[in-house]
Amino acid sequence: MGRVRESKLQLASAIGLMENLVRTNPDNASQQMILAEMHRTRALILRRSNDPAASLADYKIAMTVFRKILERDQSNTSAQLKTATCSVGMAKAEMQLHLAESAASDFLTALEAVKPLVSSDRPDPRAFYSAADIYEGLGRLEVAYALHASPVDVKSHWEAARTWFRLSLENLSKVSQPMVSFDDDIGPIDSAQIDEELSHCETALRHVGHQGAHKQRN
Repeated sequence: MGRVRESKLQLASAIGLMENLVRTNPDNASQQMILAEMHRTRALILRRSNDPAASLADYKIAMTVFRKILERDQSNTSAQLKTATCSVGMAKAEMQLHLAESAASDFLTALEAVKPLVSSDRPDPRAFYSAADIYEGLGRLEVAYALHASPVDVKSHWEAARTWFRLSLENLSKVSQPMVSFDDDIGPIDSAQIDEELSHCETALRHVGHQGAHKQRN
């Protein structure tokens, strides 16, 4: 409904109540997960209401909880996936803040978290969808680098972007049914948009190649 101020107040109240519950029962992983999700919900609201700097604090709190749960139980695939999606949220907030290096680092952290899920015997389609979003984010960062790179480095950035976009489409193709969204920090992913971004990389690389050939002739 767009009532951001009210939602933040309600969440602050809910977080306070949940923190009290967690303090009285610190070994209850389920309650800790709920508290982490509350922080992540507030982070998402802040990010979408154009306050990405404030959102990072909540993302970091949620991430700490997800990692602690995962340390206690490495087989907790839900915590593994949430670690990935939370890292994606952080990366997207950092992209809004033009913190490219931090965003790249968090996308790669997300990728490391999701890799075991896509390579398991029975991979979860949500993991493939998350991977597709991560690869697209990395591709967009490389495009941004390419647009400001020196002539020596520009080709490598366009090539890296092309690789990431191809991997994004590859993982998206493994999602058998259309998946609009399963997590607010992931997607929505538009395969046509990624195709367009990939085509842009191919065009840029051809242009770089023509420029290089022209210089050699001269």
